[in-house]
Amino acid sequence: MTTGEHELTALARDPADGTRAHALSTALAVRAALDPDFGRDLEEWLLRAAETQARKATTANVITGGNYNAPVIQGGSISGITFPESEPPPFP
Repeated sequence: MTTGEHELTALARDPADGTRAHALSTALAVRAALDPDFGRDLEEWLLRAAETQARKATTANVITGGNYNAPVIQGGSISGITFPESEPPPFP
């Protein structure tokens, strides 16, 4: 029986590799089936991880006060956006 450590190390080297992710999932499932204590611990960890992920998914966008002379974008997960550099408007 594998502990899953080898599969975890392999996945850490290439996190986008679905085959490695599947190998880790399989190793953990087999270990959980053969070791009830590990299975309970893994289930508890999965529940805590899901709760943490759910909290991360909450987005609160707030802007208060001040004058904004540049683009403002609000959202939960934004990437790949660039803005051309520009001079700020003259101070009145």
